[in-house]
Amino acid sequence: MIENYIIMRVNGLWRIMGYNGLNSDTADLAEWIPYTGTEPSSGQVLTVGDSLTGPSAKLSEGAYDTKVIGVVTTNPAQTFGTNNGHATRIALAGRVPVQVSLENGPIRMGDYLTASPTPGVAMKMTKPGRAIGTALGAYDGTGGASIMTQLAVGYADPTSGAAFQNVQGDMAASGNLNIGGSGHFGGDIAVAGTTTTHDLVVAGNARAGSLTVNGAASLADLTVSGTATLAAVTVAGTAVFNGDIALGGIGLARNAVTKRFVATKAITAGAVVVADPANDGQVTTTTTRGDTHVLGVAVSDGAAGEPVEVAISGVIQARVPDNASVRAGDLLVTSPQEGTVEPSASPTVGSVVGKALGQPSPQHLIWLMVMLQ
Repeated sequence: MIENYIIMRVNGLWRIMGYNGLNSDTADLAEWIPYTGTEPSSGQVLTVGDSLTGPSAKLSEGAYDTKVIGVVTTNPAQTFGTNNGHATRIALAGRVPVQVSLENGPIRMGDYLTASPTPGVAMKMTKPGRAIGTALGAYDGTGGASIMTQLAVGYADPTSGAAFQNVQGDMAASGNLNIGGSGHFGGDIAVAGTTTTHDLVVAGNARAGSLTVNGAASLADLTVSGTATLAAVTVAGTAVFNGDIALGGIGLARNAVTKRFVATKAITAGAVVVADPANDGQVTTTTTRGDTHVLGVAVSDGAAGEPVEVAISGVIQARVPDNASVRAGDLLVTSPQEGTVEPSASPTVGSVVGKALGQPSPQHLIWLMVMLQ
């Protein structure tokens, strides 16, 4: 018998990375993964396991299991990793048979599948949630309770036809990118045109011409050359906006560089924040005129103990006291009214927040150039 293995050169050494089954009648890639609990069988749905020593899987638990990671493969084209004697082969990508039930009604070709109340068994999706993939066959209770499925683990909304994206590598688009559901990218994402999505998770760097996220955005680094409109954003690294940014309609910024801090108390967008002397690495608002501990202006809202994005340079809208009299060119410092700025004719060293670029709006916001000095 002739066996076929996948061999790769890693750090100057040749290594066996997997097995290539040339006679496979399926079209999927698989990987060995340890399991906890009952040993899974072919076609069963897997969720995150209970091992505390490393990655593991177990049979899905409950309808719309939010931690589903894949399906036990039946006869993969390629398998990666090794079997430690207590492992199962999980399909990483491609088409695989999936065990199904009628717990959400008959399944038609094209329906999204999700975890059912029966452990390890899938059912038709009828509401938004975590999907396993798309049914490539139908099931009405007759014949074998298994359907060939195109794997695509991620968010799906069958009520609106929303699509989902789950990309493990990098993604580049020369035009526009429209995602009806959520976008999950394991590498970098670069879009020359406009990106529109419900939620966006990027493990690497995100670069976009314009970006609209109706839900939450969680990013390593973010660069937007056009306009960014975000309901909520979490940036672990650096955020650079060469255009405009709007979060929740308040706290507009232009050409701003932001940094992420933890809020000691609830902070609203547009509020001036200072270093909290009682909590290292955290920020709060102040009621001191001319406070010399200013770090910047909040670009997003932040609850106590939660992250808040703070503009440390660039152009930003900041809050001013009611009936404040400010003219373009005024140097601004913190005022006695919490989180606001006011003009100062002779500011002390280290107290300047920035320079006014206009007059206050009816919403008591003023454009200023951040100039911490």
